[in-house]
Amino acid sequence: MDRYCRPPGAWRIRHSRWSRLRTALLSTGLAACATPEPGPVEFAVTPERVARASCDFPYHDCAPDGASQPESCHEAQMLAEKAGTSVIAIDERGHYTPVSFNFAKQCRLEPIRQPTPGVNCVPQPEGPIAEEFTDCFVQHAKAIRSNLQSPPPGKTYHLLVFIHGGLNLEQGRLERAFVDANRMLADRSAAVIAGRAAGRLEGGEIWYPLFITWPSGGVQSYLDQRIHYNQGDYGSEYKRLMSPLYFLTDAVEAVVRAPVAWAESFSWVDLGQTPTLTHVGDAIGCEQQSKPAFVCVPVERDDRSTSSAGPSRSLPSMSSVSRRGTR
Repeated sequence: MDRYCRPPGAWRIRHSRWSRLRTALLSTGLAACATPEPGPVEFAVTPERVARASCDFPYHDCAPDGASQPESCHEAQMLAEKAGTSVIAIDERGHYTPVSFNFAKQCRLEPIRQPTPGVNCVPQPEGPIAEEFTDCFVQHAKAIRSNLQSPPPGKTYHLLVFIHGGLNLEQGRLERAFVDANRMLADRSAAVIAGRAAGRLEGGEIWYPLFITWPSGGVQSYLDQRIHYNQGDYGSEYKRLMSPLYFLTDAVEAVVRAPVAWAESFSWVDLGQTPTLTHVGDAIGCEQQSKPAFVCVPVERDDRSTSSAGPSRSLPSMSSVSRRGTR
């Protein structure tokens, strides 16, 4: 049969496959061309978040107290105002992203916004959008400094900076900052924290928390690295064009290396059951016979603590462990 005269069914199958592949490549290309720009981020002040921010520890025991709607809305507004000057949010490129604390519709309250260009901040008349947000960040920093200089009567603020690490989604990191900042700013929480930090706070000092957050989710960070970065250089045209091939290579490599990763995991479990390592673990209090105890890693003591020379404060070298294990 001539190659131009294919049966309709075969043509439809191949055409369908090509359509799916074309859609995937097009979506990847659009994602690759999308460069994040500074902009505000929305945070919903829900009753559950208000309850966690206004009650004692632990988080999961906090539930809405059943207060009337006006009281609940007023409490949500006060908590948002406090958290507004205790949170600094930045985007993937390190630009300042103002947070907008939004309330439920039945509250009929205007959102509490951190300084935002064109809303409640007047940036310099010239400059790119990044500089506009930088100008508003200066205004936000001045508001934080003003709060630090205005503590409650008889108290002095002690600045505590908390920087979020990796694998934090946008809403999760903002919720953590909203809840913890309000708890630390409350008088009862300040007293508890000061008691736990004996010797670190002087008389009359209380914590002023400042949370610095940025989006660092696993999938988000992976896509950012595969699309935008090439050997540390951001915005590489080569990386954007080649990103579909990188995605395909990663997928194939993950499938091919999966058996190797599983085998290595089983080998580490088997290694943790060797008599030498279990002896080291038992010497430091991990009495778990015939099974690995990965949480009990010798940090400052080794199995020589039971010898006649007395306790030792140093780690055994890998060579010494290997020699003892082969005797």
